[in-house]
Amino acid sequence: MNTRNLRLLSQPTTTGGGAELGIGPAHAARFALGTLRPGADPRFTGEVSLFDPRAAGYQDPILATANGSAGSKLKIAIATGQHEAIGMDLVANTANALLAHGAEPLSFHYHHTCGSADPATTDRLLAGLAEGCRLAGAALAGGQTAILPGVFEAGEYDLSGYCSGTVERAGLLPRFDCAEGDVLLGLAASGPHAHDFSLIRRIVSNAGLGYRDPAPFAPNQPLAQALMQPTRAYAQVVGAMLRSTSAIKGIAPIAAGGLQAGLARMLPAPMAARVDLSSWRLPALFQWLQQTGNLLTEDMTAHFNCGLGLVLVVDKLRTVSALKALRDLGEKPLAIGTLVNRLGGDPVRFSGAFGA
Repeated sequence: MNTRNLRLLSQPTTTGGGAELGIGPAHAARFALGTLRPGADPRFTGEVSLFDPRAAGYQDPILATANGSAGSKLKIAIATGQHEAIGMDLVANTANALLAHGAEPLSFHYHHTCGSADPATTDRLLAGLAEGCRLAGAALAGGQTAILPGVFEAGEYDLSGYCSGTVERAGLLPRFDCAEGDVLLGLAASGPHAHDFSLIRRIVSNAGLGYRDPAPFAPNQPLAQALMQPTRAYAQVVGAMLRSTSAIKGIAPIAAGGLQAGLARMLPAPMAARVDLSSWRLPALFQWLQQTGNLLTEDMTAHFNCGLGLVLVVDKLRTVSALKALRDLGEKPLAIGTLVNRLGGDPVRFSGAFGA
């Protein structure tokens, strides 16, 4: 082993190998500049990020933080070279998680780990992170690359991070006045987002397909492109709604655990969600996953968002105005159900069958 490799083994973080190879904080700062926002510290130091909530306009702020990782979707990214989507996924998923508490995403901090330095791949990941931050309205505030030869093979990597946000104390969600009859409004997802890709990859493998093959449900599109659509960030739409109306009582990002777990995480203890599956059409990708994977309806709702990436709980007396406000923002909201008193039983109750 040459002395260069020995030096990399003894210095596995950005403070050693990564910075030396041109992928340290100074390099990442170039991507962060385009994501600055009020309250963000323009000094990108890598390991620690700072944010001033008062400079962002908050008077009585509660800090909210969500962490996440790229998950097994990155296996497809590594196999096909679609690295930007992974960065966008990570920011969107953590930023969306903050919305469940009414918090505005403000800053994002990442940790990139790889087996060997590949500045081109790192740049594409950073570009995806920066674009994800712009879409979520957050500053790319810090992060670092750790090179761990022997832990990751050449070409392999992982990406994780956390998004920090703030909510005024009086605006915390879900609200305590959630009541029977309040309406559930679903907003469209961009695809499977970044969850349950272990199951998706198994279905693809069992079908004998390669990721560069045409998608069976969209023949003019490679399968990888259809599966790798970046997770949609909802912060701008939700922020506009929270600023313009008091109709929103709860927000459920549909992430790990699909519709079942996503809705259950949001519900106040006395309430349950009654969802009519026939109120929306199951997108073609999900139809293919269900048919090819021989999945039952309960499997679909336990694993996937089924075409809805975010669900809002809206005051039953303000549903019409909320629908109009969402449409004015370019959304096509779907009324998918209502809140009911739990009175024992499951917190999420599905009826009907998916529209096809």
